[in-house]
Amino acid sequence: MSRTSSQPQVNIKPVRWWQVADFLRLNFAVVKDVDPWARRILAHPWSLSSLFTYVHMLRVFPASAAYFIIVDGTRAGVVWMMRQREHIFVLSVGLLRGLQKPGITARFADFVEEYARREGCEALVAAVAPTNRAVRWLMMARGGRRLGLSTTRLTLSPALAPAPPQRPIRIVQIGRAEALEARKRWRLHEVEHVAGPAGLNVADDFLEPMPRRSRYYTLYDNDREIGFAWARWFRRGELEFGLFPEKAFWAGPETTDLLAALASHVGMNVHYLVVTRTHADVLAASAPFEYERHPDREREIWFKPQKPAANDGV
Repeated sequence: MSRTSSQPQVNIKPVRWWQVADFLRLNFAVVKDVDPWARRILAHPWSLSSLFTYVHMLRVFPASAAYFIIVDGTRAGVVWMMRQREHIFVLSVGLLRGLQKPGITARFADFVEEYARREGCEALVAAVAPTNRAVRWLMMARGGRRLGLSTTRLTLSPALAPAPPQRPIRIVQIGRAEALEARKRWRLHEVEHVAGPAGLNVADDFLEPMPRRSRYYTLYDNDREIGFAWARWFRRGELEFGLFPEKAFWAGPETTDLLAALASHVGMNVHYLVVTRTHADVLAASAPFEYERHPDREREIWFKPQKPAANDGV
């Protein structure tokens, strides 16, 4: 039976090394309309940050699995994945505008899931721009959910000055080795609240690097540990805190107490605050201090548990 015009022919073909430039150009074309990061790169293609991005992509490419999505003989999209321990991290996936039709989308979604099953991986993971509704919808339709590891950087305006906290917050400076354990403990605290126990093993492999040239702290309410923080200073004299407390301290007044205690501990104003996106969403409705959020630089991390391919004895 002949193929009708409503049933496009979809093929997914691996990218060869000599096609990498074409692949990267198509990748940017696919995501530019839904990802502010890509738009910044394309608006300033020769800036230092853009050049670093190109170098990073070229370094990642040999260790990744990259594919063209071919629709009726034309390159129409990309699938780009990389194994990270027991998981598949989806670097990029999507179609050019006008080709995001259910049948084509289902074809490459099936391909990604089958690839993960063949590799025997436990989960698919993707970092998605909040504006990329197509990929978010696809993850939800396939049973994916938010992992809870995403962070965001808030610019405090004006800077928050040291002040006595309203409760007895105790701050203990710790070394890097102890900080790595504390960071993991409190980052996974948020993951458990957002993704449940299923997200804990996945999240452990996707924790962001610990900032170097920083000071690290554990936070206590009386003698009860309630969180982890790091501090770093910039040459212009500005101070940034990363703050990862227990859920009871995500609301505005409680966060302000922790910031006041940290600012008093180091004796400086706080100019920037790094928190999880979940924490920032709570602050949006309750923060008693002024700040600017930068959603164009944010990512949502999603995951989907995978079942391994059945052993059919072949």
